[in-house]
Amino acid sequence: MDIHRAVTEFVSQSGRNLFHLLRSEGIMLSESELIALGVQLQVLENEVAITRMLKKKLQSTPPSHRSGVGTTDRRSGD
Repeated sequence: MDIHRAVTEFVSQSGRNLFHLLRSEGIMLSESELIALGVQLQVLENEVAITRMLKKKLQSTPPSHRSGVGTTDRRSGD
C-alpha cells in the first residue's frame, strides 16, 4: 500500500471509525488501552512533525544537494 492511500484510508475510514467508537464505547477501554492509544497517537504526531520538517528542508535545499534527504529510517539512528 502506498503512503497516499494509507493516509487517505486512515483519515477517511479507520480514523473516523475509531473516533466514533471512542465516543460511543470508549468508556469500556481499560486504562492501559487508553495509555497505549495515547502513546501511539503521540508517536504518529511526532512522525508528522518530523516529516513536515524534512519536507521543508527538502524544499529549501537545491536539487543538486537532495540525495538521501528523507530516505533513512529516523528510528534507526542513521
